[in-house]
Amino acid sequence: MAHLMSGRPRPATGSRVRFIALVLAALLGVAIAGRSSPVHAVQPHVISVSFQPTGTRCTKALAQGPSGITGINAEGAVANVLCAYIEDVATGTPQLNVPVEFRVTVGTVGFSGTSRYSGPVFSTDVGISQISYRGDGKSTGTDTVVATYSAGSAIATATIEVTPAAGRNASRIAVIAPPSRTVAASSTTPGSRYVSPTTGVPIALQVQDWMDRGVNSQVLIVRTDRARVAANPAFAQSTAVLCATATSRALVLTSAATNLLRLEGTPMPGTIDLVLCADADADAGAIVVTAESISGSLPPVTIALHQAGRPAAVTTEVSAGTLTATVIDAAGNPVADGTPGRFLLPPALGMPSAGCVPTRDGTAAVTVGLAEQASVLVVVDYNITGSAGTCAAPGTEQIATVVRMAPTGAPVSALDATPAARGAGGDVEARTAGRSDP
Repeated sequence: MAHLMSGRPRPATGSRVRFIALVLAALLGVAIAGRSSPVHAVQPHVISVSFQPTGTRCTKALAQGPSGITGINAEGAVANVLCAYIEDVATGTPQLNVPVEFRVTVGTVGFSGTSRYSGPVFSTDVGISQISYRGDGKSTGTDTVVATYSAGSAIATATIEVTPAAGRNASRIAVIAPPSRTVAASSTTPGSRYVSPTTGVPIALQVQDWMDRGVNSQVLIVRTDRARVAANPAFAQSTAVLCATATSRALVLTSAATNLLRLEGTPMPGTIDLVLCADADADAGAIVVTAESISGSLPPVTIALHQAGRPAAVTTEVSAGTLTATVIDAAGNPVADGTPGRFLLPPALGMPSAGCVPTRDGTAAVTVGLAEQASVLVVVDYNITGSAGTCAAPGTEQIATVVRMAPTGAPVSALDATPAARGAGGDVEARTAGRSDP
């Protein structure tokens, strides 16, 4: 008691020392934990990048907006521009003397025309970094530029299509194989009414030099003997729409880098796009399309196609388990591509590889696996009004035949077959079902 009244500090006992040490350790731990807790850093800078045409003076709006060009030629004769803009995220202030780096994989950056990496390109007082961009003369495809400012954790990308380099001296005309070679005109004439599944077909030509590069600004005259043709640059319009109004048998067209070699392709130099349409006033038979150069002495080229009438007969052939149906019109010509051919048999006996196959060059084929001998019904259908018959939407008019197949796939005989038409190859056996055309 006297000791407590004396006012002097009491010596610390062992338990008090331990308590004080624990309190200090806890306080120190809180302080340390507060300093080392993770802080989600905000990106300090933001960068934008775009492709712009040659001669462009870059601005913030151009860098942040869509690219001014979506494709270039790989030739590399013209330098375009890569525009980048960088600013401080917090203040929106453009950044001065910031090193921006550009990387590409197809084209080139800089004045040499060979490098795919720019090195640091320091920004101006308005936050702009710009550098030239061009093709390397040979590489093509989708190119992506990656613009980065590493210290500021900023990155941006933009894409462009690099198309093949154009040739200079034309040496030939190339024909890109059309997706179909047999067409038929729709008809509203009583007794022969018909809605064709393929009234026309897209065709692409390319004027090439000796290295197979397309040559632009070459003038061709395209003629056909018994069909109609219509220009369709870049295949921008549907074939059906153009064929509904096509009247010409000859066209004068100029090759250009904005046209396509294929419907879903990319622009290619030296290309001419058109459609060939069946002529309702012409008889069925062979179609010849000829393309000749007006601007140079190039060898002419021809394309062989076929115009058909509506389906009139179907025959079958079996070989090694493959059943092939051949469909012709009344004159023996193969029917229009896309005519639906259906292959039917009881499910318990087997299944064809496809229940319906559109014809190409007048034929449709399936493989059939049978556990025992069975009869396969082959049906070809079409419409005489409305839309064309398809595999998804059967037509109301049918022609049919039946073939008996052995388990090995070898044909035994044709059943229920009566002559329906006589074609160029002799009697055609078929059976017609459904209503007749009034």
